[in-house]
Amino acid sequence: MPLFSIQNLTKRFGSFVAVNNVDLEIPETGILSIIGPNGAGKTTLFNLLTGFFLPDAGRVIFKGQDITGQPPYEIIKHGISRSFQITSLFQEMTVLDNVRIGIQSHLGDKFKLFLNFQENRRVKQEALNILDRVKLVDNRMSLVTAISHGDRKILDLALALTTDPSVLLLDEPMSGLSIQERGKITRLICDDFAKNMKLIIVEHDMDVVFSISDEILVLNQGRVLVRGAPAEISRNQAVQEAYLGGEKCLAEIK
Repeated sequence: MPLFSIQNLTKRFGSFVAVNNVDLEIPETGILSIIGPNGAGKTTLFNLLTGFFLPDAGRVIFKGQDITGQPPYEIIKHGISRSFQITSLFQEMTVLDNVRIGIQSHLGDKFKLFLNFQENRRVKQEALNILDRVKLVDNRMSLVTAISHGDRKILDLALALTTDPSVLLLDEPMSGLSIQERGKITRLICDDFAKNMKLIIVEHDMDVVFSISDEILVLNQGRVLVRGAPAEISRNQAVQEAYLGGEKCLAEIK
């Protein structure tokens, strides 16, 4: 049984078809990267899988269960979490408190603002464990405004881990990062995340995509153009024409 079975999935915005009748099966293991030109439908597909958009047609099946149209807070309960292109953090709070709030938001059916002593101790320790996992524990008492853009991206990944997901969708985790910062996140992905959960990644950095992916899916104009191993994708003429206008081969930018 595939992890995700996506059937005839379609999403329109007025006359623009962002995701166009997509049929796709995603296996339980490995890193799947999704690439394509701007406007190809990559983030829209993420939003459909995680409940942020409702499809106009089609179904999303997760582990044999129809989750089409479920809101994000229900999707999370299935073990599916995600990061975002633009981080949404509490800027005037500490790194630790941001993660604590992330954990508290998933305690029971309602957000718990006030915790008893035992709950508070447990949540704090869980937050510290997550920060240690993503190598941010030394910055735990720093305000978000005082840490680098790269560390804010890592903090956003830490928040995605507060639900203890089995599937993690990363939306452009390398955007706006320096080479050194990209290296830190790449190591997190390969040395930790990929060993403990299914990863589905939208990314424009082709060096990263071709170095970490087990499989690459190419979207173009809302449709699946091709999918395959990195070596296959780099040689695919249709990908070169759709993604790069035929001007240079993907292999040249690996």
